[in-house]
Parts: sequence; structure tokens; C-alpha cells
Amino acid sequence: MRFLIIVACVGCVLFFAGSLWAKKLREGNRAPNFALRDSEDREFSLQKTLNEGLWVVLVFYPKDSSTVCTKQLCRIRDLMPNIPEWIKVVGISSGDADSHREFVRAHNLTFPLLIDTKNRVRKLLGANAWGGRVTIIINPEGRITKICTDMLSLEEHIGIIEDLVNQNS
Repeated sequence: MRFLIIVACVGCVLFFAGSLWAKKLREGNRAPNFALRDSEDREFSLQKTLNEGLWVVLVFYPKDSSTVCTKQLCRIRDLMPNIPEWIKVVGISSGDADSHREFVRAHNLTFPLLIDTKNRVRKLLGANAWGGRVTIIINPEGRITKICTDMLSLEEHIGIIEDLVNQNS
């Protein structure tokens, strides 16, 4: 009996890990297009932004106003004066418009937070395969150039944004 339970558990782990891996995007892949509304009801379209010749930084974070997410997004807010106009930064989480608006107001965030309540875009981009905290950088041609999936180290996420700014300045 114990053997059957172990086999069933291992099978479930392999099945779920395989399905998550299959959806996971990799550096060099073309990012799928999507459009979401922000907390002020403005539409953000990935394709439209790329057509403007901009680089895009997608910051997936687990929850508005949680301790680590607040630190992460406030660190990005503090970087914004150094981020050139050719880079568009957006945060994405499953929070609703009211939650995002309160988060933006409470911490004076200076970049849009996109509403993905059903995690549709998170799943589309495979960000659910890594857990809650993922930063993806997309070049104007629509290619993913960098992915950070470290759940615990905010420095890794901030670092790839800083590297983008420094590399192309």
C-alpha cells in the first residue's frame, strides 16, 4: 500500500512538473501578445507597446501590499527616475482595480499595475510555472531577453532591470 501511494505521488509530481515546464517560456522565445487594463482603466497592449519601439519589463508579483511585494515594487519605483523613456515597466498581479489603486496610492508607485484577476496572462507567459515572483524583459522585436524567477532575492529582479538600463544607455 505504501508503495502505491509513493508511486502515485511521484506520478503526480512528474505530471504537474511536466505540464508546467511545457508552458514555460525561455529567453529567446517570442512573447505572446496580450492586453490588460490597469488600475485606472487604461489598456496596456504588449504588441502596441513593442510597435512603439519600446522595451518592456513585466514584473509579476504575488500580492498587493504584502511585505516582500511592497519592498520589490518600491525598489522599482525608486529606480524609475533612472529608467529611460524607451523602457516601459508594468506590474502584474491577480489583484483587482481597487486593490491596485490602494497599493499605488499608499506607496506612490509611478508605473502601472495591470489587472490579471484570473491569471490569464501569468499562465499565457508561463509565469505560473515559477511561482509568484517573475520579471520578464522583452525587446522591441518581441523576444524575451531575460527572465528572473527567484522567489526570494529581490536583488536579482532589480538587477536585471538595472542591467537593461546600463547596457543600452
